[in-house]
Amino acid sequence: QFSAMARIADAIQYCEQALAIDPLLEATRRALIKAHLAVDDLAAAKQLSDSSRGEAAVPGTMIALYERDWLRAGEAAYEVLARRTGAPQVQGKILMAIRMHARATGDFARARAAVEPISDVSWDAAGRPLLSGASPLRDGPIVLAELLIKDGQEERGRRLLAEIIGRMNREVRAGRSEYWYYSWHPVALVLNGDLEAAMAMLERSVARNSTIADSWLIVDREPAFEVWNGNLRFEA
Repeated sequence: QFSAMARIADAIQYCEQALAIDPLLEATRRALIKAHLAVDDLAAAKQLSDSSRGEAAVPGTMIALYERDWLRAGEAAYEVLARRTGAPQVQGKILMAIRMHARATGDFARARAAVEPISDVSWDAAGRPLLSGASPLRDGPIVLAELLIKDGQEERGRRLLAEIIGRMNREVRAGRSEYWYYSWHPVALVLNGDLEAAMAMLERSVARNSTIADSWLIVDREPAFEVWNGNLRFEA
């Protein structure tokens, strides 16, 4: 954990140097906001967000998520999708904001309609899900599966979860590092009822320091993990 935090400190230094040279590097600004949030420096993150010279909705989404302001986070995320100003590096946070907004408002239909076009999921004539995206993160498909279930399309959502988890298992057996699955696949496993598999994957993720940079989001605010409230193994 110490080495991971040291890398975050290095990232902050390098990003600050880059922004000093070119204040218009919006991707660098986003990375620096993310790094400040990882070390719980909300004031520094807010200052960067307020001074953004580019698209403000992405930094706004990140800050609102950290502050647990689900309505503000969700509306900012919807703005990002409408303007197409996101990027793969922040898609997970945009999706998280939309999920939390839907849970707060009950408007899962709006969330599903926004997520489906960016989910890299299609369906064959028999109603089987097809995963077309190249990234093994599969944040879009996993969020879509949850939203389908919440929006009254449980059978489709369950089919999609089964395909996501099955694809992960096949890819890991074929030699792909499990590292790629740590951010979102524990969520898929919990949604599928595979609680032991999800917990074990989280523990392996922590052991590899892979969740340090986004632990405030992946662990502290992930709604699927509420099933473990009070669970000593999860708290540890």
